[in-house]
Amino acid sequence: MNTHLLKSMNASFLVIILSTIFSVATYNTYAQTDCNIDIKATKNRNSKNISIEGSAYRMEITNNGNTRDTFVLSSKDINDICTNPDGSSNADNVVLNYEFLDSENNKITSITLNAGETFNFLVSVHVPGGTTINKWSCVEIVASSTNCDNYNSSTVLQSMVINPIEE
Repeated sequence: MNTHLLKSMNASFLVIILSTIFSVATYNTYAQTDCNIDIKATKNRNSKNISIEGSAYRMEITNNGNTRDTFVLSSKDINDICTNPDGSSNADNVVLNYEFLDSENNKITSITLNAGETFNFLVSVHVPGGTTINKWSCVEIVASSTNCDNYNSSTVLQSMVINPIEE
């Protein structure tokens, strides 16, 4: 085989390989910037006392990605892995009920935001009847992207169930 032809084929092959690598790297960088969520309690108030009548956390979610996205909201009991703010054991933590509300107290399950947009909402906390007072509850609030598979952001809320008469 002609040496010049062989060198030309090797150079062409190298260009194809490098072009493919660059294309994949560029795609991955772009995909990573599509989905970027920040969810947090307003003023970072992630811990509070909750009376047996219930209460709510003020929350905000920001779409820091570069495209419009819908985020599905969910809550996950994490009492077994949570560290209580006062250092007490989590063995006796209690399970509370949570729902998501917009500014007009309508129930919501998802939020659609344009790139750069922030939305304020509430996490309403309900204390089931018979719940032991003076116990903690830990929940993870999760916002999952519908645009990017397996992408989510979360924050932890910690609630101390108190007796309102003892306040």
